[in-house]
Amino acid sequence: MLLSSRAPEHRAAFLDWIRHLEYSIYALPRETLVLYLRVPPHEAQKMVTRKTARNYTSAAQDLQESSLHHMQTAAEVYDQLSGEPRWATIQCFDSLRDAMRPPDEIATEILAVVEPLLTPPAVPGAR
Repeated sequence: MLLSSRAPEHRAAFLDWIRHLEYSIYALPRETLVLYLRVPPHEAQKMVTRKTARNYTSAAQDLQESSLHHMQTAAEVYDQLSGEPRWATIQCFDSLRDAMRPPDEIATEILAVVEPLLTPPAVPGAR
């Protein structure tokens, strides 16, 4: 099942299996919000090349980071998942400027999505 789950036609069954495992068998709590910080795969791969050296490997990229195809497939899965309830997508790359958005802009957008969840709802009749 795991190997065949990489094929698009098997993704739905694989995701159902993971949800069953996490929420039914392991009884993990359902997330209130999932933030998806979206970066196009080709840009993500460029960013990896700018990372500092890692102490656990001499390779500049790990196996997944070195494969643009793998990163594109992963992005497809996350793009699909981002349409689910409780998911918020933050576009971190400005395609019009062909550049990453400034961190403060991304942070402001994240705060706008998260802040309503941090404030408890008003209780009628409470002061």
